[in-house]
Amino acid sequence: MENRHSGAEEKAVLQQEAQTEEAQRQEANREQHTEGEATRIAPGQGKQQRGGLANKESRQPAHGGNLESYIEEMTRAAEPTFWGYLGCKLESASEEEVVVTLDTEPHHMNMMGIVHGGVLSSLMDNAMGIAVMLQRPGESTVTSNLNVHFVKPARGGRLYVTAHIVHQTHRSVTTESRITNERGELVALSTGSFRVR
Repeated sequence: MENRHSGAEEKAVLQQEAQTEEAQRQEANREQHTEGEATRIAPGQGKQQRGGLANKESRQPAHGGNLESYIEEMTRAAEPTFWGYLGCKLESASEEEVVVTLDTEPHHMNMMGIVHGGVLSSLMDNAMGIAVMLQRPGESTVTSNLNVHFVKPARGGRLYVTAHIVHQTHRSVTTESRITNERGELVALSTGSFRVR
């Protein structure tokens, strides 16, 4: 899928990404000083380090090694919730990335004929929440902050949502998500913080 942005849109997205990365670096520095050793995962890398002592290959998978059955269980449990009401579909999930799709319906639209911002926000929150649950199964997590940037109106069709973890500590997880349309154009991007209890 090819991304098509105007120069201004692309500049705004790049500026936001730089600001997000700087904020995450600052948060990571604060958390390291207040919570001890932090666990970090670089965007899209899936490599995890705890104070240089362990990496993904040497640690036990967070879901006990049976990712497929864990995802099936999560999907069944989510069907009667807001996830099912929205019409979300989990296309793929791994410890590195989650992909969710939504085939837009009339009830997803606002009065201007574009997908409602609340629907877009919910899609990204759901996708990032799944990414967190895959890393922290059995732990109670809740969204504590959601920053959303609407880049381009979504006028219908299928929406593709990707999410991954960018940083985590014992008590918090920071995630990033993007929505693209069928033409691969960026519709919205988001960062989310999740509190681990």
